[in-house]
Amino acid sequence: ARKWHAVLSKKHGLSEFGVVIADSHSLPMRWGVLDISIGFWGFNPLKDYRGTEDLFGYVLRVSQNNIPDAMAAAAGGIMGQGTEQTPAVLIRGWPGIEFNADQNYQEKFLIAPEDDLFNVLLDVFKEKGVSSKK
Repeated sequence: ARKWHAVLSKKHGLSEFGVVIADSHSLPMRWGVLDISIGFWGFNPLKDYRGTEDLFGYVLRVSQNNIPDAMAAAAGGIMGQGTEQTPAVLIRGWPGIEFNADQNYQEKFLIAPEDDLFNVLLDVFKEKGVSSKK
């Protein structure tokens, strides 16, 4: 994503834009696939709602919007999973995005296993020796 950002910036003279590289994956207990980001560059990946109020006046304590995965899911629905041959999607006007190609946001975006809400489930799978073999 960083290399594509540099190429597009140089070739087209762009400055405020981002690149998201996506791939399909599945969710537990759901049929079908959707896309998630496997790389991004050029923008802050999180819109932080912590400390703001929701519709009912409650102060949000953990809510952050994951922009790269939301974009990947939206674009994946347009690109398709079969023979559509749509290799890229241009998204404009995404609300609240902060562009900065000089900042590496990877550490801010990725979460440590001990802070991950799903870590408890992973521990259960490890303990029980769950296998993908039928």
